[in-house]
Amino acid sequence: MGPVGGTYLMVFLLALSALAALAWLLRPQLKRAGRYFINWIERDRRAEEEARQQAKQRQQAEKEVQQYLHEDDETQEQVPLQRQ
Repeated sequence: MGPVGGTYLMVFLLALSALAALAWLLRPQLKRAGRYFINWIERDRRAEEEARQQAKQRQQAEKEVQQYLHEDDETQEQVPLQRQ
């Protein structure tokens, strides 16, 4: 490795160690940010699950309404037949 390559390597290692030191100093903030991010993901997951449950309930309610309307139609068809 020539003198230029060695210089680049030293600059890279110095920058890497500076980033490591900065991360070590900012540990509490990074932990807080990590917890915030994890909570955000959990809230999003819970919201999706709740939306899925509401969609299932809505679908079930629509199914019951259709069944009721169908039964009502059958009842209306039977009434005139009984009168004749």
